[in-house]
Amino acid sequence: MRAVRNVLNYLRHITSSKVLVVGVFVAAMAVSGGVALSQQGLSAEAAGCKTNDIILCGVANAQDAVNKINQNAKGDLDKIYSAYLPGFSSADLAQAVEGVSHKNGTITVNGKVVATGARSIGRNPQPSSTAINLGGGTYHESPNQTVFVSDNLPTLVVMKGDVFQYAVIKGCGNPEKGTPTAKPATGKCDSLTPKKISRNEFQFDAKASTTGNGKIVKYSFTTDDGQTKEVPTTAGNASANFSFAKEGKHVVKVGVVVEIDGQLKTVTDAACQTEVEVEAAPVFECVSLAATIITPGQRNYRFTLTYRAEGGATLENVDFDFGDGQSAKDVKPSNPTTLTTDHEYSKKGDYTAIATLHFKAAGQLQDKKCQVPLNVPEKPCEENPNTAECNPCPTNPSLPKDSPACGQAPPNLPATGPAEFIGGTLGATGLAGAGYYFRNSRRKLIDTILRRK
Repeated sequence: MRAVRNVLNYLRHITSSKVLVVGVFVAAMAVSGGVALSQQGLSAEAAGCKTNDIILCGVANAQDAVNKINQNAKGDLDKIYSAYLPGFSSADLAQAVEGVSHKNGTITVNGKVVATGARSIGRNPQPSSTAINLGGGTYHESPNQTVFVSDNLPTLVVMKGDVFQYAVIKGCGNPEKGTPTAKPATGKCDSLTPKKISRNEFQFDAKASTTGNGKIVKYSFTTDDGQTKEVPTTAGNASANFSFAKEGKHVVKVGVVVEIDGQLKTVTDAACQTEVEVEAAPVFECVSLAATIITPGQRNYRFTLTYRAEGGATLENVDFDFGDGQSAKDVKPSNPTTLTTDHEYSKKGDYTAIATLHFKAAGQLQDKKCQVPLNVPEKPCEENPNTAECNPCPTNPSLPKDSPACGQAPPNLPATGPAEFIGGTLGATGLAGAGYYFRNSRRKLIDTILRRK
């Protein structure tokens, strides 16, 4: 203090001296130089976050950043942040967590690298910066490696789950971007594949996938005829079975419900829709069973079976029960609609013939039956065996074999037939007529001679 007083006293004594003018000038230059040097040092220490600040003097925390942006409603802050930071919102910024931006371009949260290749913008040009237009103004983007004086700076970091979104450097409010190290949360329905179980029943196998912190919650299957099935699972695949009442084509879809950043979302894709076709229902039946006599007067019958097998049904074979204790097994069809088999009954009587048809339909064997009643008559020769028709005489077929006259030879008749008989009759008649006319003409001739005399 004593030294200062001595200097002041000295100055008071030399105020009229030229030395005073020189001294004041030198002192003024020293003071201004010192102030300039001091300001230059402060600028370097703050890594240029002064006139280069987007938010002058920076922000203290997330809420402070939101408040300053809101207070600048008529300024450029909101435009700058919205234009430079994809997906920016004040609500998201209010949820920012504390992190650190590093000169090497990484951004960390709790010591974990959440982004690389960090870069930010400021109001002034910097070494290696690039001028960009945002919201009608020009700003300058620089990578951390060229603009940071310090090795790291406190930063507000906005995250969605484990995925980095953007950051704001606290000391200057400059917005910062980077490449996330974690994949963003996504969910995708990958495929839907049908598998036929039966004619009208199908199994549908779906596959889905997620990235980041996305999580599968459930699969929702729907059909075009109003059926719905939900399969709760976190697995990458799920299955559901559906049966369709109507034949024809049906469309089936699946939507996958996933959790993305704490919110549920249903995702689907063209690959998660498929079409199946239901075939016509199988039809199989016995249409008729008829019995006809093969030879009149005999008991040999032909059975003709007519059947129908459609919609994938086939007739495997037929078993016949003729009603007289006899049967025919495993008779194969002769064509797609009929088959025949023969049977001879040994006795007359009333019988019922039954045919059991074994169909294969929808992968299963199923039976159908049909029957026909028939009356087997007596054979004529069994009722009247001693007749010329049933037991003819060898020498005289007009007689039965057991006739007493069967052993006698038949009488020999004149070898005159009808022609000889008629001719003889005409000849005899002609001769008689000639004699009559001869005698009559002779008599008339004698009478004529005598009258003349």
